[in-house]
Amino acid sequence: LMLSVGGVVMLKNAALSGATLAVLITMVVGLGWMLEGVMALVESWRMPSSAWAVIYALLSIVAGFIVLFSPISSTTWLILFGGCALVVIGIVAIVRAFTFGKSNRK
Repeated sequence: LMLSVGGVVMLKNAALSGATLAVLITMVVGLGWMLEGVMALVESWRMPSSAWAVIYALLSIVAGFIVLFSPISSTTWLILFGGCALVVIGIVAIVRAFTFGKSNRK
């Protein structure tokens, strides 16, 4: 019953539902960054030169906090970054498609 009601609400308010879903996904990304940072920090003590691992872990934890405490502006930045990344990946894929199979015979 709750799933049916939730589906009807999402269909009636598609824009609000999309925005809420985007913010929720952004918060999950922030939580994931924090967890990854904590795991990297715990694992870094086993490495012989752990300075870079500790720096990476601390940056991940700080980035996770920033995303969790400012989810709406973080959503905007993540969408912009994701869009730019997809454009770059698309251009690389087009270049690879045209050069695929060409031999280097001289």
